[in-house]
Amino acid sequence: MARDLFGLETRPQKLRRRLFLERFATDSYQNILFSLLQFPAFVQTLLQTNGDGDSGAGATANAFSTPNSGARSNAFPSKLVIISHEFKRARFENLHLPAMKWHGQTRYIGINPPFDQQRMVEIEQGDRKRGYGAWEKDLYGNGSLLCQKRLSRGYDLKKVHDQVLQYYDEETKRTLVELLSWNGSSIKEVFPKPLPWE
Repeated sequence: MARDLFGLETRPQKLRRRLFLERFATDSYQNILFSLLQFPAFVQTLLQTNGDGDSGAGATANAFSTPNSGARSNAFPSKLVIISHEFKRARFENLHLPAMKWHGQTRYIGINPPFDQQRMVEIEQGDRKRGYGAWEKDLYGNGSLLCQKRLSRGYDLKKVHDQVLQYYDEETKRTLVELLSWNGSSIKEVFPKPLPWE
C-alpha cells in the first residue's frame, strides 16, 4: 500500500477504512487463517465507523460465534482473493485451504519474482522440497520444522489469543485455540471440528 503496489489511491478515507493489515502471520498458512479470523472484527468496526472516519460509540466488536444451524456465519467472507507467488499456488490450493476447511470461492493471482529462467527453476525445486513438501507432511505447521520457523519469525500464540481471538465467544475461542495448536501431521488428519466460516 505504501509503495502503491496495487496502483490504488489510498488517501481517500473511504478506501483507507476498507483496508486492514494482518500483522500476526509468520507463514503462508497463517496469512490466510489470520486474515479470516480477523475479518469479522474488521467488518464490524467498519460498519460502526461513521462517515467522518471516526469511530462511533461502541466501535469495539461483539463476540462472534459459530451458528447453531451449521450454516456458514455471515460474519465471514464467501470469497478469497489470494495474491502471492505463482510457484506457491499449489501449496495454497492443495494444502492450506483444505486444511482450514475453506469452501468459499477462491481466486488466486500468482506473480513470480522477476528472476531469470534458471533461478526460477531453482526456486520452484526448492519450494517443492522445503515449501510444498514440508507443508504436505505438516498441514498445520505445528510439527518441529515449521513450528521452529514460526518461532524464529516471532510467532506468539498468546498475542494471537489476546488480540485476535478476543472477539469470539468462549466455545468458538476454544475451538480456534485447538485449531492453532492442531498437529495432524502425525496422523494426517484434518482438524475434525467445524470452523466458523464453514
